[in-house]
Amino acid sequence: MRRPETATAPAGTAVFVPDPKVKRSAIALQSGTAVVAVGGWAGRPYHSLPWEPIYLSLDAMRRGDWSEAAETLEREAGEHRDTAILNYRLACCHARLGQSDLALEELTRAIEINPDLRERSRSDDHFASLRDHIAFPA
Repeated sequence: MRRPETATAPAGTAVFVPDPKVKRSAIALQSGTAVVAVGGWAGRPYHSLPWEPIYLSLDAMRRGDWSEAAETLEREAGEHRDTAILNYRLACCHARLGQSDLALEELTRAIEINPDLRERSRSDDHFASLRDHIAFPA
């Protein structure tokens, strides 16, 4: 395993990483610091990725505001509305809100798209209230 490289980047510094295979991260060491990451593909216009709406909903999820998290996911999903991970996260929100039918619908769709999520759902605390439901897809 390669040792991570570090760089000190004072205010206004841009760091270019040309190899898209390199895993990148940034840590702000002073409060009030903003770290901005920009990415894309050579020769293609930028398009959003499925994790972006999830990222926007994380604060609400951490606060336990499942209604706000679900609304953010729905509003920001765009072209990713029918991706496995977005359906899965919406299922988590609906389960936490006690909306069993919506949660089971989203979870079932997530597993249809990505069967590996079936195993994950079996131990995910978000779905504890649904595990005994006849329609639970595990």
